Amino acid sequence: MKFFLSALPIIMCLFFSVPSFGLGMEVDPVEIVLENCPLGEKVLVSDLGGSEMTLRIQNKAPVDYTYTISVLSGSDGNSPLKQGYEEIPEVSWIIPESEEVRVPANSTAETELYINVPDREEYAGKKYQAVIEVKSKKNNAKDVFVLAVQIGMRFSTQLSKPDLDTTVTSGGLK
Repeated sequence: MKFFLSALPIIMCLFFSVPSFGLGMEVDPVEIVLENCPLGEKVLVSDLGGSEMTLRIQNKAPVDYTYTISVLSGSDGNSPLKQGYEEIPEVSWIIPESEEVRVPANSTAETELYINVPDREEYAGKKYQAVIEVKSKKNNAKDVFVLAVQIGMRFSTQLSKPDLDTTVTSGGLK
């Protein structure tokens, strides 16, 4: 009897699984990997990695949903650190264009992410990892489930900020 009671929540989740209601969501890209992020500049992730790095949220439900976008450290998400990477020191370096996105029924919405690594020597030439979480909000009090997708984000930073005092003359660099 004890086993049955402990397994009951799992059985109920399987019986009342979200896909059985025709609900669902899909988020692309499945992973974000960037190289040589500049220091001290707020830049679009899609400018660094191409348009395929734009966050796309597909609502597969027959009703509109609002999704929240959060940035988590690697240890707060379900993404173990990849070899050679360290946890992002501050999740505030990654900024969603909007923290909430409303997606109409059976539609897809796009939103951008920004990255802004402070211009500090200790961040130069490093490899960091974070997690982007997209989670549905409950439409009403009767909603039982929320859906969440976590995307791994890895990026390296420039070795140093380019020297802006260097000028080009007819004889070469000055």
